[in-house]
Amino acid sequence: MKKYIQRIKDSINKSWNNKTSKTKRLIIYGLLLAYMGLALYVIFMPAPDYRYEEYVRSEPPATNLIIEEETAPADSLSDEKIREMEEFFNQFNSESYE
Repeated sequence: MKKYIQRIKDSINKSWNNKTSKTKRLIIYGLLLAYMGLALYVIFMPAPDYRYEEYVRSEPPATNLIIEEETAPADSLSDEKIREMEEFFNQFNSESYE
């Protein structure tokens, strides 16, 4: 098994040494190291929070609500309106509706 692994290493070294010079090999090693470092940085870097806590805790500014139409209080309804409302709701309570 050791002889087989040694033959593979020798064949790789022969082909690698014959095709590239020492400076090219150093450049390739450096680039591979840089790419691996960049890949590890991208994989393991902490996720940015973009001030998420500040965004969640902030409340929207209060706006003044302008109500143009005044509503009448319940006590100021006329007797006629009150009777109409009572008749309307009583029809649902009557036995003839069931």
